[in-house]
Amino acid sequence: MGRTDGSGDRTLGQALREAPWGVRIEALALFLGAALVVGILVGMGIIAALRASEFLQDAVWTDLRGALPAWLRTMFPLVICVLGGILVGLASDKAGFQLYGMGEVIRRCKQDGGYSFPSWGWAVVLFALPIAFGGAVGPEAGVSGFVAAVLTLCLRAFRRAGEAVTRSPGTPARASVHAVLNSTGVTRFRLKARWARVVMWVVAVVGILAGVALASALLPGTSGFPRVGAIDYANAPWISVLPAFVLGVLVALLAGVAGKAARRLSGHLCNLAKTHKLGGRGGHVLRSVVCGAALGLVAIFLPEVLFSGQTALGRLVDAWATWSVPVLLLTVVAKLSLTQLCINMDWVGGEFFPLMYCGAAVGYVVALAMGCDPLLPAAVSAGALLATATRKPALSAAILAICFPVQSLPVVLVSAFVAAAVRKRIDVSL
Repeated sequence: MGRTDGSGDRTLGQALREAPWGVRIEALALFLGAALVVGILVGMGIIAALRASEFLQDAVWTDLRGALPAWLRTMFPLVICVLGGILVGLASDKAGFQLYGMGEVIRRCKQDGGYSFPSWGWAVVLFALPIAFGGAVGPEAGVSGFVAAVLTLCLRAFRRAGEAVTRSPGTPARASVHAVLNSTGVTRFRLKARWARVVMWVVAVVGILAGVALASALLPGTSGFPRVGAIDYANAPWISVLPAFVLGVLVALLAGVAGKAARRLSGHLCNLAKTHKLGGRGGHVLRSVVCGAALGLVAIFLPEVLFSGQTALGRLVDAWATWSVPVLLLTVVAKLSLTQLCINMDWVGGEFFPLMYCGAAVGYVVALAMGCDPLLPAAVSAGALLATATRKPALSAAILAICFPVQSLPVVLVSAFVAAAVRKRIDVSL
């Protein structure tokens, strides 16, 4: 099943084969039980982080805003987003590091064999501030980093425990506990058999799902990302498929242009800070304040550009017929652009939640313009927009399963793969 870094040491499988059956069962129960417990804790942590973000948003945007005079509430987004920009900039400078999106977290895990934060305290602050002050980003960037960091710690402890069991197979529980408590030293222990790794991760995933369900039942808050209704294929407006697909691809390409513009603006502001000798802190604050001002100013006229889009999608699903085509389309474009601005100007967060909202919203734009049922165009446009933006159709469809039912996923999947192929052709031609 495994091996240690010493070429003369026995593998874990060899050590356990020499032990009595009772010890083998104890060791198996120990490792699988540890994977299950870690998974449960990670799942509960994910929900706790999401609930914490909801609590922060309510505290700032409901309680604080509600306590102000009516004449101040109109300008509240601009004031609070600029204040948030100051705090985000100061925190980014003081922390000396930044959070990364889900894709970058995965890349670093593969490259470095794990993930960690220089400071857990500052990581929590950097996660909370953009969410609390209305950033057009999702919580998945911080959550993915926290999950990766916790799993890295647990995996290293598991490796120490596995190596300890190979040396003391007769007392696996005692050896494992001692190895986990003794965090010094580096081990190269790995589960050698693929089936063993698969079983371990399957048990961990089951634990994560159980932890999510348990925390959702125990902690107050929303039930998760809103779900778009299932497509009625017999009566679906198939004429809306092409407009929804084309508009989804175009909006995603526009978001890419906005991302490039945001990166250039970020570099220009950094150079401006250096020119005026503001130092590193001045550069961080200048960038984040400019981002906050832009976010707050747009939010005065288009309030749905704020936040991740999680609750906004629920409102759209319930009251989409009350929107006008120009306002909804402008909201989508503005939100995607501001998401890119936030990510590149220290308001770091995830882009998947805003992409999900905007992808579905494009379908509702098409439905409003054509006067048809929105469920089919929403599924088509969501798959097209996410796959065009991420270039990963399978991942896009998997993520969209959060807000689309099983009946609609075939349309989402086909749209995503076609859009990814279109994006590949566009990239080659440029």
